Amino acid sequence: MNPIETLTALDGLRRELHCQQEKIACLEEAARYLSPAGDGIGSSSGPSDRVGKMAGQIADEKAELERMEERYSQAVAEAAGVLSGLADPVEREVLTKRYIAGKNWTEISGSMGYTHRNIRRLKQSAFQKLSANVR
Repeated sequence: MNPIETLTALDGLRRELHCQQEKIACLEEAARYLSPAGDGIGSSSGPSDRVGKMAGQIADEKAELERMEERYSQAVAEAAGVLSGLADPVEREVLTKRYIAGKNWTEISGSMGYTHRNIRRLKQSAFQKLSANVR
């Protein structure tokens, strides 16, 4: 994977992690509304069975989240290695805030005191340098 693909893949993994976390939160919220009837009468499709299935699904999704977090951690380390190759500290800071810290361009421009346009130019310049290093 080239350096730019490494950074954009990290961005995609961050979004996937967020979606997985939201999915788990929704499942947990739904599980709170399911409760066994408590009447002692067993039923294969009764509330307790649904709660059991929901608990299993939540456990599976949490296991997947752990796998995703491991991949994300590895991708962050790889992206940090890519960014360490940038000589310009301002360009490195822009890309670090965007791809490792997950900030949007407006947040980055505000925190660094640059205009949005200048931040985008710094990003383009950094991407050109990273691309040139691959050739």
